Amino acid sequence: MNFDGEDKRWDEYYKREWNDKRKPLPIEKIIKKAVPKQNAGLYVGLGTGRNVFPLLKEGWNVYACDIAHTSIKNAKENYPQYATHFDYGSYTEAFPHIKAFDYTICSEVLVNGNFPNVVERFRLLKDRLTKEGFLIFELPAIGTDIW
Repeated sequence: MNFDGEDKRWDEYYKREWNDKRKPLPIEKIIKKAVPKQNAGLYVGLGTGRNVFPLLKEGWNVYACDIAHTSIKNAKENYPQYATHFDYGSYTEAFPHIKAFDYTICSEVLVNGNFPNVVERFRLLKDRLTKEGFLIFELPAIGTDIW
């Protein structure tokens, strides 16, 4: 898949800014309230893992992908017990052995870009869900981002 340089940009960012000890965003609490632990979830944009690692540690069946090699590499090195839950690549290609997920989690990652691209990203993401699957997402508010 062509990431139009976004993969390189994020890779460089995580080489400088890796910190898996940051406090999780509110989306992590929402997941804990809304989703049974055993349901398979896809977290789009692992990043530093601050939302994913606590879920995995507490037994949630969540998988995370990222287009930044550094993000996936660091996750596998620091959390080898969950290595099979991390995959490099787009949400359309990651974890090909899992046909569909019960839910997907997005925290800002799909809303970057122009409106037609965002609509297309959501359409593609829908293809990774079961018929009853749902999307949990957190959108940034300009000037009020908590991260």
